[in-house]
Amino acid sequence: MKEKLETKHQEKRFFTSQLEEMKDLYLAKRLLRTWNEDFVDEDSGEVVSIERNEVILDIGAHLDHHNLQIIDFHLSAGDINGVEVSNQKRDGIFTDEFLTSTWCVTAVIGGKKKNVYLYAYSVFIALEIAKDYIEQSYPGRFGVTGVKELNNAILITNVSQENDGELKFYMIEVEIEKDNHSYNRVFIVKALNAENGKALIEAFLTHKFEQDNDSNEFHLTLQSAKVIPCEAVIDSSFCAKYLDPEKTTDSYGETYQSLY
Repeated sequence: MKEKLETKHQEKRFFTSQLEEMKDLYLAKRLLRTWNEDFVDEDSGEVVSIERNEVILDIGAHLDHHNLQIIDFHLSAGDINGVEVSNQKRDGIFTDEFLTSTWCVTAVIGGKKKNVYLYAYSVFIALEIAKDYIEQSYPGRFGVTGVKELNNAILITNVSQENDGELKFYMIEVEIEKDNHSYNRVFIVKALNAENGKALIEAFLTHKFEQDNDSNEFHLTLQSAKVIPCEAVIDSSFCAKYLDPEKTTDSYGETYQSLY
Protein backbone atom coordinates (compact mmCIF):
# COMPACT_ATOMS: atom_id res chain seq x y z
CA MET A 1 0.00 0.00 0.00
CA LYS A 2 1.36 3.38 -1.00
CA GLU A 3 2.22 5.64 1.91
CA LYS A 4 -0.10 8.60 2.32
CA LEU A 5 1.49 11.87 1.23
CA GLU A 6 1.78 14.83 3.56
CA THR A 7 2.00 18.50 2.63
CA LYS A 8 4.93 20.87 3.08
CA HIS A 9 3.10 22.26 6.10
CA GLN A 10 3.79 18.96 7.85
CA GLU A 11 7.44 18.74 6.82
CA LYS A 12 10.17 18.85 9.47
CA ARG A 13 13.48 19.93 7.99
CA PHE A 14 16.72 20.67 9.84
CA PHE A 15 20.53 20.60 9.57
CA THR A 16 22.52 18.17 11.70
CA SER A 17 25.81 16.35 12.03
CA GLN A 18 24.44 13.77 14.48
CA LEU A 19 23.86 10.35 12.92
CA GLU A 20 21.16 9.44 15.45
CA GLU A 21 19.16 12.55 14.56
CA MET A 22 19.23 11.82 10.82
CA LYS A 23 18.56 8.08 11.04
CA ASP A 24 15.66 6.91 8.81
CA LEU A 25 15.05 10.43 7.51
CA TYR A 26 15.69 11.71 3.96
CA LEU A 27 18.20 14.07 2.43
CA ALA A 28 16.54 17.46 1.83
CA LYS A 29 19.36 18.57 -0.49
CA ARG A 30 21.91 16.86 -2.70
CA LEU A 31 24.98 16.10 -0.58
CA LEU A 32 28.22 17.26 -2.21
CA ARG A 33 31.89 16.99 -1.42
CA THR A 34 33.54 20.24 -2.47
CA TRP A 35 37.22 21.05 -2.87
CA ASN A 36 39.49 23.41 -4.80
CA GLU A 37 42.13 22.49 -7.35
CA ASP A 38 44.87 24.87 -8.47
CA PHE A 39 46.36 24.94 -11.94
CA VAL A 40 48.64 27.29 -13.84
CA ASP A 41 47.14 29.33 -16.68
CA GLU A 42 49.41 28.71 -19.68
CA ASP A 43 48.82 32.19 -21.12
CA SER A 44 49.24 34.34 -18.01
CA GLY A 45 51.29 32.03 -15.82
CA GLU A 46 48.95 32.79 -12.93
CA VAL A 47 47.70 30.14 -10.53
CA VAL A 48 43.94 29.73 -10.91
CA SER A 49 41.77 27.95 -8.35
CA ILE A 50 38.81 25.90 -9.60
CA GLU A 51 36.04 24.57 -7.37
CA ARG A 52 35.25 20.90 -7.85
CA ASN A 53 32.15 19.01 -6.67
CA GLU A 54 31.37 15.33 -6.24
CA VAL A 55 27.92 13.95 -5.42
CA ILE A 56 27.97 11.85 -2.27
CA LEU A 57 24.23 11.17 -2.01
CA ASP A 58 21.35 12.58 -4.02
CA ILE A 59 18.35 14.52 -2.80
CA GLY A 60 15.66 12.28 -1.30
CA ALA A 61 18.10 9.50 -0.35
CA HIS A 62 16.84 7.40 2.57
CA LEU A 63 19.31 7.59 5.43
CA ASP A 64 19.45 3.91 6.26
CA HIS A 65 22.40 2.09 7.83
CA HIS A 66 24.39 1.97 4.59
CA ASN A 67 23.96 5.67 3.78
CA LEU A 68 24.68 6.66 7.38
CA GLN A 69 28.03 4.87 7.07
CA ILE A 70 28.80 6.92 3.96
CA ILE A 71 27.90 10.17 5.74
CA ASP A 72 29.93 9.17 8.80
CA PHE A 73 33.00 8.57 6.62
CA HIS A 74 32.78 12.01 4.99
CA LEU A 75 32.10 13.73 8.33
CA SER A 76 35.21 12.09 9.79
CA ALA A 77 37.26 13.05 6.72
CA GLY A 78 36.18 16.68 7.00
CA ASP A 79 34.54 16.63 3.56
CA ILE A 80 31.23 17.83 5.04
CA ASN A 81 30.15 19.35 8.34
CA GLY A 82 26.58 18.06 8.35
CA VAL A 83 23.52 17.38 6.22
CA GLU A 84 20.06 18.91 5.77
CA VAL A 85 17.39 16.29 6.39
CA SER A 86 13.62 15.98 6.17
CA ASN A 87 10.96 13.62 7.43
CA GLN A 88 9.54 13.58 3.87
CA LYS A 89 11.06 12.04 0.76
CA ARG A 90 11.16 14.88 -1.77
CA ASP A 91 13.32 13.87 -4.74
CA GLY A 92 11.34 15.79 -7.34
CA ILE A 93 13.21 18.90 -8.50
CA PHE A 94 11.14 21.78 -9.84
CA THR A 95 12.50 23.67 -12.84
CA ASP A 96 11.16 26.35 -15.18
CA GLU A 97 14.00 26.04 -17.69
CA PHE A 98 11.89 25.61 -20.82
CA LEU A 99 12.02 27.21 -24.24
CA THR A 100 10.12 30.42 -24.81
CA SER A 101 6.57 30.09 -26.10
CA THR A 102 3.40 32.17 -26.37
CA TRP A 103 1.05 32.49 -23.39
CA CYS A 104 -2.43 33.89 -22.84
CA VAL A 105 -3.05 35.34 -19.39
CA THR A 106 -6.69 35.95 -18.45
CA ALA A 107 -7.15 38.72 -15.91
CA VAL A 108 -10.21 40.33 -14.33
CA ILE A 109 -9.77 44.06 -15.00
CA GLY A 110 -12.54 46.49 -14.13
CA GLY A 111 -14.84 43.57 -13.37
CA LYS A 112 -14.39 41.99 -16.82
CA LYS A 113 -12.22 39.11 -18.01
CA LYS A 114 -9.58 40.23 -20.49
CA ASN A 115 -6.92 38.22 -22.33
CA VAL A 116 -3.34 39.43 -22.61
CA TYR A 117 -0.89 37.64 -24.93
CA LEU A 118 2.85 37.55 -24.33
CA TYR A 119 6.09 35.57 -24.57
CA ALA A 120 7.44 33.62 -21.57
CA TYR A 121 9.10 30.32 -20.75
CA SER A 122 7.01 29.30 -17.74
CA VAL A 123 3.65 29.98 -16.14
CA PHE A 124 5.36 31.93 -13.34
CA ILE A 125 7.24 34.23 -15.72
CA ALA A 126 4.05 34.73 -17.74
CA LEU A 127 2.28 35.87 -14.58
CA GLU A 128 5.11 38.26 -13.67
CA ILE A 129 5.12 39.85 -17.12
CA ALA A 130 1.33 40.19 -17.21
CA LYS A 131 1.22 41.74 -13.73
CA ASP A 132 3.96 44.22 -14.62
CA TYR A 133 2.12 45.26 -17.78
CA ILE A 134 -1.37 45.50 -16.23
CA GLU A 135 -0.16 47.49 -13.20
CA GLN A 136 1.08 50.19 -15.55
CA SER A 137 -1.79 50.06 -18.06
CA TYR A 138 -5.00 49.88 -15.99
CA PRO A 139 -6.04 51.61 -12.75
CA GLY A 140 -7.64 49.76 -9.86
CA ARG A 141 -7.58 46.20 -8.60
CA PHE A 142 -7.16 43.17 -10.85
CA GLY A 143 -6.69 39.43 -10.51
CA VAL A 144 -5.60 36.54 -12.71
CA THR A 145 -8.03 33.70 -13.40
CA GLY A 146 -6.15 31.66 -15.98
CA VAL A 147 -2.88 31.07 -17.83
CA LYS A 148 -2.69 29.05 -21.05
CA GLU A 149 0.30 28.11 -23.20
CA LEU A 150 -0.20 28.42 -26.96
CA ASN A 151 3.17 26.92 -28.01
CA ASN A 152 3.81 28.14 -31.54
CA ALA A 153 1.73 31.28 -32.13
CA ILE A 154 3.85 34.24 -33.26
CA LEU A 155 2.86 37.67 -31.94
CA ILE A 156 3.08 40.63 -34.30
CA THR A 157 3.39 43.96 -32.50
CA ASN A 158 5.91 45.90 -34.57
CA VAL A 159 4.02 46.39 -37.86
CA SER A 160 2.05 49.65 -38.01
CA GLN A 161 -0.68 50.64 -40.43
CA GLU A 162 -2.97 53.58 -41.18
CA ASN A 163 -6.67 52.76 -41.39
CA ASP A 164 -10.14 54.15 -40.90
CA GLY A 165 -11.82 50.96 -39.70
CA GLU A 166 -12.13 48.98 -36.50
CA LEU A 167 -9.13 46.83 -35.66
CA LYS A 168 -9.60 43.41 -34.08
CA PHE A 169 -7.18 40.73 -32.98
CA TYR A 170 -7.00 37.78 -35.35
CA MET A 171 -5.42 34.37 -35.02
CA ILE A 172 -4.32 33.56 -38.56
CA GLU A 173 -2.72 30.41 -39.94
CA VAL A 174 -0.82 30.75 -43.20
CA GLU A 175 1.10 28.40 -45.43
CA ILE A 176 4.52 29.80 -46.30
CA GLU A 177 6.05 28.64 -49.58
CA LYS A 178 9.76 29.39 -49.83
CA ASP A 179 12.90 27.76 -51.22
CA ASN A 180 10.96 24.89 -52.81
CA HIS A 181 9.21 23.80 -49.65
CA SER A 182 6.23 24.90 -47.56
CA TYR A 183 5.27 25.01 -43.90
CA ASN A 184 2.45 26.41 -41.77
CA ARG A 185 2.70 29.06 -39.06
CA VAL A 186 0.13 30.69 -36.75
CA PHE A 187 0.21 34.43 -36.05
CA ILE A 188 -1.72 36.75 -33.74
CA VAL A 189 -2.10 40.21 -35.26
CA LYS A 190 -4.35 43.26 -34.88
CA ALA A 191 -6.00 43.94 -38.25
CA LEU A 192 -9.08 45.19 -40.10
CA ASN A 193 -9.91 41.74 -41.45
CA ALA A 194 -8.27 38.45 -42.44
CA GLU A 195 -6.81 39.77 -45.70
CA ASN A 196 -5.40 42.81 -43.94
CA GLY A 197 -3.93 40.49 -41.33
CA LYS A 198 -2.31 38.41 -44.06
CA ALA A 199 -0.76 41.58 -45.51
CA LEU A 200 0.67 42.49 -42.10
CA ILE A 201 2.11 38.99 -41.74
CA GLU A 202 3.70 39.35 -45.17
CA ALA A 203 5.26 42.67 -44.11
CA PHE A 204 6.50 41.09 -40.90
CA LEU A 205 8.11 38.18 -42.75
CA THR A 206 9.61 40.44 -45.41
CA HIS A 207 11.34 42.43 -42.68
CA LYS A 208 12.49 39.24 -40.98
CA PHE A 209 14.04 37.81 -44.14
CA GLU A 210 15.66 41.15 -45.01
CA GLN A 211 17.29 41.22 -41.59
CA ASP A 212 18.68 37.77 -42.41
CA ASN A 213 19.99 38.98 -45.79
CA ASP A 214 17.60 36.52 -47.43
CA SER A 215 16.22 37.96 -50.66
CA ASN A 216 14.52 34.79 -51.90
CA GLU A 217 10.85 35.25 -52.71
CA PHE A 218 8.10 33.67 -50.64
CA HIS A 219 4.36 33.22 -51.05
CA LEU A 220 1.62 33.15 -48.40
CA THR A 221 -1.63 31.21 -48.57
CA LEU A 222 -4.31 31.97 -45.99
CA GLN A 223 -5.36 28.72 -44.28
CA SER A 224 -7.65 29.96 -41.51
CA ALA A 225 -8.50 33.12 -39.61
CA LYS A 226 -10.65 33.93 -36.61
CA VAL A 227 -11.25 36.87 -34.33
CA ILE A 228 -10.04 36.15 -30.80
CA PRO A 229 -10.90 37.86 -27.50
CA CYS A 230 -7.75 39.84 -26.79
CA GLU A 231 -7.23 42.98 -24.74
CA ALA A 232 -3.56 43.43 -25.59
CA VAL A 233 -0.43 41.83 -26.99
CA ILE A 234 2.60 42.72 -24.90
CA ASP A 235 5.55 43.80 -27.01
CA SER A 236 8.36 41.27 -27.30
CA SER A 237 10.93 43.84 -26.12
CA PHE A 238 8.99 44.19 -22.83
CA CYS A 239 8.87 40.41 -22.36
CA ALA A 240 12.56 40.05 -23.16
CA LYS A 241 13.53 41.91 -19.98
CA TYR A 242 12.30 38.88 -18.01
CA LEU A 243 13.83 36.20 -20.17
CA ASP A 244 17.21 34.54 -20.55
CA PRO A 245 18.73 35.92 -23.78
CA GLU A 246 19.96 32.44 -24.74
CA LYS A 247 16.39 31.17 -24.62
CA THR A 248 14.72 34.06 -26.38
CA THR A 249 16.95 35.83 -28.86
CA ASP A 250 18.49 34.87 -32.14
CA SER A 251 20.80 36.47 -34.68
CA TYR A 252 18.33 39.35 -35.07
CA GLY A 253 18.21 40.02 -31.34
CA GLU A 254 14.41 39.84 -31.25
CA THR A 255 12.43 37.63 -28.92
CA TYR A 256 9.59 36.56 -31.21
CA GLN A 257 11.91 35.18 -33.84
CA SER A 258 13.12 32.41 -31.54
CA LEU A 259 9.60 31.00 -31.91
CA TYR A 260 9.65 31.31 -35.66
